[in-house]
Amino acid sequence: MENDEAFLRAIADSPSDSRIRLEYADWLDKRGDSRAEFLRIQSPLGKPPPRGATYREYCEREQYLVKQLAPSWVQRVRRFTTPAPCRDLPVLVPELNPFARITTRLHPHRAETPLPVSASKLGGRFLWPTNEPWPSCTTCDGVLAPVLQLRAKDVADVAFPAETDLLQLFWCPNEAAHNYLLAPRIWWRNSAAITFSRTDDPDLSAFPRKSDWEGLVPLECCVYPEPVIEYPVGDDLYALAGTEQATRIGKLLDKLQISSAEDLVERFASAHGPKNARELVYSELGQCPGSKVGGKPSFVEDGRRFDHLVTLSTWEFDSASFRRWLAVEDQRLLALPAEPLTWVRLFRESGFGSFQEVIGMQLGRTQRAHVYVCRDRDPWEVIGFIND
Repeated sequence: MENDEAFLRAIADSPSDSRIRLEYADWLDKRGDSRAEFLRIQSPLGKPPPRGATYREYCEREQYLVKQLAPSWVQRVRRFTTPAPCRDLPVLVPELNPFARITTRLHPHRAETPLPVSASKLGGRFLWPTNEPWPSCTTCDGVLAPVLQLRAKDVADVAFPAETDLLQLFWCPNEAAHNYLLAPRIWWRNSAAITFSRTDDPDLSAFPRKSDWEGLVPLECCVYPEPVIEYPVGDDLYALAGTEQATRIGKLLDKLQISSAEDLVERFASAHGPKNARELVYSELGQCPGSKVGGKPSFVEDGRRFDHLVTLSTWEFDSASFRRWLAVEDQRLLALPAEPLTWVRLFRESGFGSFQEVIGMQLGRTQRAHVYVCRDRDPWEVIGFIND
């Protein structure tokens, strides 16, 4: 590769390939570019922390470099990973093993600068042909808000229609016109077929943003897809296992005796943390509470099967779940160097808001929007709900 942009595109196409980052670091080193150091320290920081002096130095240096380097560059080379669970749930409750499901966490982070139109992202300007108007709502005639764009290569577990490689989710931001129900629409495109893309944005001036947490128009966010394994809880467990088995599993969860474990003392001692083992399962060991692709059970309506496509969440984590669902890389930036992130440190001493309320949408009282797709007939139908 011969230039910066070529390396950045390669990283975007293979975000888990550390070799590309190290090759990029070598290329930068030869040119005396200090950005190479940031790329190199990601490798030792990505390993289980030994909690020693060297690891502490790496953490301190990372925190320093993030503040010194151009945010627009950092957002393109970073990756975000989910911490390992504090307990292996299928070991504690083997009956949950058959119901394990893969979801792809999106790890949204607010964009420091506008992202490429073809990138996977939340909000912002999408790759849209110049010969097509921005889409409008068939109910109120208002313009639709661009919500989520995903490249097929970034979400390998999602089935796309033949000869398409780009998913574009829009919905109507006029909640009142739809009785405060979600009104999503999806376009599946072949990105190579779009020769010329629009250089303007949909006119959403009728929905002015008054804060970073309201309405149905997202802030522009980078996404960093990462597959993780989930275990269903609550209604999802009943949908997958049936009433009898789900009830039996629930009783097993109630019998778990882990609240006195030494490594969990800080969790259970916090007034804002889990109160017992079942709550720990709900908050950390079961399902990701944030924005993700796939993982929830399908359902059948009028003979048609709807598969879970995406969940978007107002909050990516809360006071009981942050230890598991706040990315390792974010925890390193918010915690004291090489120390575990505690509730006091996160909510009282750090600027956590932009990590928790990332996407800038108020999604009803439950804070989550779910979109499902029916692939039984063409064109594929989508439906959306705002619920837990």
